[in-house]
Amino acid sequence: MKLKLSAISLSIMALAAASSAQAIELDGTVSANVRTADVRGNTGTQSVKLMRLKLSSEELQALNGPRRLSANQVAKTDDSLPSSADVSAIDTVLNQGMHGSCVTFAVSGALDALIGKGDYVSQLCSLELGAYLENRAYTYGGWDGSFGPLVLNQFMMNGIVSIDKQKTKGCAGVTKYPTYSETNTGKPMTLEEYHGLSEQLTLNSKSPTYFYWESILGDDQSDFKEYDADKLVEAVKRNLATKLPNRDVRMTFGTIIPYKMCNVGACAKYHHANDTWALTKSMERDFKDDELAGHEMMIIGYDDNAEVIDSEGGKHKGLFKLRNSWGAMAGDKGNYYITYDFFKRFVMEVQRVVKVTRKVSGE
Repeated sequence: MKLKLSAISLSIMALAAASSAQAIELDGTVSANVRTADVRGNTGTQSVKLMRLKLSSEELQALNGPRRLSANQVAKTDDSLPSSADVSAIDTVLNQGMHGSCVTFAVSGALDALIGKGDYVSQLCSLELGAYLENRAYTYGGWDGSFGPLVLNQFMMNGIVSIDKQKTKGCAGVTKYPTYSETNTGKPMTLEEYHGLSEQLTLNSKSPTYFYWESILGDDQSDFKEYDADKLVEAVKRNLATKLPNRDVRMTFGTIIPYKMCNVGACAKYHHANDTWALTKSMERDFKDDELAGHEMMIIGYDDNAEVIDSEGGKHKGLFKLRNSWGAMAGDKGNYYITYDFFKRFVMEVQRVVKVTRKVSGE
């Protein structure tokens, strides 16, 4: 049986106590078709994989509990925060292809943005290492889904492998990520092989920079039924808007998606058709436990004044800007959006990944 992870408190302490906490469990993947459009406006569809969720009756009840605020309710915002913010992301839009590897792609995208070398971190090598660990422990490997804290801890403990080394050295003999091959997920990569190719992310006396991560859903908000969704939205916005001279922050999050509604749950338009997840009245009222899936993405901005209208005519004000991993022809050239009301209703986890730049002696 795979490890169950707390849907709310995903700090290291919560991971250690996961067996006694309320939990969402993964159960493989589900397939869905996403609408696409090329630069000439030609439309089509592509197949994506989402993480299948197993929710208990208590979890379903909690999903409609007091922590989940009603539609069209805008977060109460600290007046010191700007009404919008945007952080840079990598220029390359990543594509997880026909695999449930969204968590690895979201985390690697955040690391790419912090490292600043473009499309740099190998997802393939991380997933092959994950497959090796899954065979030897009670964890998720990543090909068919995982959780942000698991993947972040794997990167922090074992470092990263560059895509250049992936292509020249290979990861367990595989040199190319199998974007459009559903059955070829390579083979497990041993710790020894991975370590021989990896670069350290954590504190290193030889490097002027190091990385760490923290859960934004912390121990003080660990009750699945009662954490303050407005404060969570404010905390995410504060991390996106705050600039510090020696720290750079990127954010990832996991959300529940009623994937059988609209276009994989994206029922509103901001810039392009079906590029926005918004909480419709039908979604609020009619979703079923077998129609819920999970997906992980980066949060790269917000706008309190942005307004969208969903497929049922409902109006929503305030949204987060997301960088997805479904390729550049999905959504808004690879980006998506999520309204504050949808986020507060369906968010599972939020993490911030931090890069610290230390002063060099003599500066």
